[in-house]
Amino acid sequence: REDEAPVGVASAAVTAAVGGLPGRNAKRGAAAGRVADQTRRRLARMLDLPATVDVDALAEHVAARTSYDAATVARTLSPPDPTTDAALLAATSACSDLEEAVSARLAATLEELDVR
Repeated sequence: REDEAPVGVASAAVTAAVGGLPGRNAKRGAAAGRVADQTRRRLARMLDLPATVDVDALAEHVAARTSYDAATVARTLSPPDPTTDAALLAATSACSDLEEAVSARLAATLEELDVR
C-alpha cells in the first residue's frame, strides 16, 4: 500500500528532525547563557564584587589577576549562542577554565600571605 511506503516514514523523520533544530539551538543558547551567568556570579563573589557588576568591569578584574586579557574574559562571560554541541561544550569549558584560573590565583595569593 502506498500509505505505508518507507519513504513516507523517512520523510516524516527528516521533517521532524529539521523542524526541531531551532528549538535545539535555542536550548544550547539558553544553556550557554545560564553557565556564563552562574560563572559571572561566582567570579564576582570570589573577587568581592557586587553580583550586579557589569561584564566589562568584571573582565578587567579577572584580567588583572590572571593571564587572560579582558576582551577574552568578556567574550567568555557573554558567549554567542552556540550552533553545535561542540560549540556549547567549548563555551562551557571556557567558563570553567576561567573560573579555575581565578580560583588558583586567589589560592596562590592566600598562600603567599600565610607565608609572610
